Amino acid sequence: MSVQSFGKELKAFSKRTDVKLDVTARKVALALFDGITEKNPVDTGRAKGNWNLSVGKMDQSVNDNATSTSLGRPGKAPNMKKGDGDKVIWITNSLPYINALEHGHSKKQAPQGMVSLTVNEVRASLL
Repeated sequence: MSVQSFGKELKAFSKRTDVKLDVTARKVALALFDGITEKNPVDTGRAKGNWNLSVGKMDQSVNDNATSTSLGRPGKAPNMKKGDGDKVIWITNSLPYINALEHGHSKKQAPQGMVSLTVNEVRASLL
């Protein structure tokens, strides 16, 4: 799935529901952030605590001291305001092992990943 096709799906959903695209994009971004972080397995909490949601500019920061419980809200998700949905919204995790975690390097932790699984769930809710 490309970014362009996801953008088209957001626009179509917004039009179908008569909800402004800005509002739709903000709600979808938060749903993605929540879903990804919820699915992130917890050992030390470092991976879960390093998810960032940023608007307009990619946040590549790494918090070496990040910890999180399996129920705690991880990472940095700012309060999104009107107009933020009209900008590029980034969900990032810059830990060097996050890609391996996403692609199931451990059958015990996230065998189906976190990001791809959440994107598919959110996409299905838009259709």
